[in-house]
Amino acid sequence: MPASFDNLGLWFKLFSSWFYSRRAIKSLSHFIRSLENKGCVVDLGGGSGTLIEFVHSMRSDICYICADPAKGMVKYAPPYAWRVMALGEELPFKNNVVGAIMIGDAIHHFTEPQKGIGEVMRTLKPGGKLFIFDINRQTFMGWLISHMEKSMHEPAHFYTPDELQILLIAKGFRVLSISHPWRYTVEAMKE
Repeated sequence: MPASFDNLGLWFKLFSSWFYSRRAIKSLSHFIRSLENKGCVVDLGGGSGTLIEFVHSMRSDICYICADPAKGMVKYAPPYAWRVMALGEELPFKNNVVGAIMIGDAIHHFTEPQKGIGEVMRTLKPGGKLFIFDINRQTFMGWLISHMEKSMHEPAHFYTPDELQILLIAKGFRVLSISHPWRYTVEAMKE
């Protein structure tokens, strides 16, 4: 992970919520409302905790964890969230303990996304849910963003919704829903 993310925490805190469409927020709202009471939700690659801020107003009965490898990002996470420094490929959680995981605009930053999805599978409880929001590289905007990130030496592992669905199924998830605009959402469940 380039060190630049350590210096972008305040920018993300102030502006990242602007980049979530109404459709993505609606999907996220459906996802968070479907979770069991008093569970634990990890915002993986959570940066400054934007997804946590979106869902906390709907579900304050849930324990939130903001996990990100950049200290300069995590320090801006909301005060009601636990802050954990962690790579998506090396989660510091025991097997089968997490109720849900959200990955918003972050899976393309994982050095090894397949390993990260394996870690998500390992840590989720049976019946645990996964919500992913990311950019479809097959669209013009996705292509442009992918090339910009590659020029900044980011991993830029952008998946199409169909490719991500295949990866999730191969790791043992049941895909519950997919939306297909250039910024898509995927909801899945550990069997």
